Amino acid sequence: MSTTGMSEDMVRIFQMMKSELDQQTATITKNVTENIMRSIDEKLQSILEENICLKTEIQKFNEKVIHLEDKNKKNNLILHGIKETEKNHQELLNTIKETLNNLDINIDNYEIHNYYRLGRKQDEGKVRSILITFTSFQKKITILKNKMKMPKQTFITEDFSKDGTD
Repeated sequence: MSTTGMSEDMVRIFQMMKSELDQQTATITKNVTENIMRSIDEKLQSILEENICLKTEIQKFNEKVIHLEDKNKKNNLILHGIKETEKNHQELLNTIKETLNNLDINIDNYEIHNYYRLGRKQDEGKVRSILITFTSFQKKITILKNKMKMPKQTFITEDFSKDGTD
């Protein structure tokens, strides 16, 4: 054999080895990639399942919070359109009692658990509503039954959560 013949054989052997190495590299890369993707998919699947469970749990908690807020506000009413003439807390109570007396409802001090104007006092033109918490649900119902006797520009609403449907 001549030296050129050997080098052609060497080049062919080298090219065959290179081709074989390229195929092995491609196979190894494909196998490694598939294993990594399978592992990622398995981990991602468990994360997705956990995410679904957490979303369901959050929804249940939100429903419970709304229910508890509504239960807490069960005895509340809001008076709208009552001008702010009071100078102190006692005068506000007197205004509330006078307003309700005009609906033919007698209110004793013990029947009101809490009361206050909603929001911050701003300009003179804006009238803040009054939130009242009664000691009994029955008193609230009695007032609601007589709310149509309220003077014009004033009205009564119930106090429920923004998301509540009750």
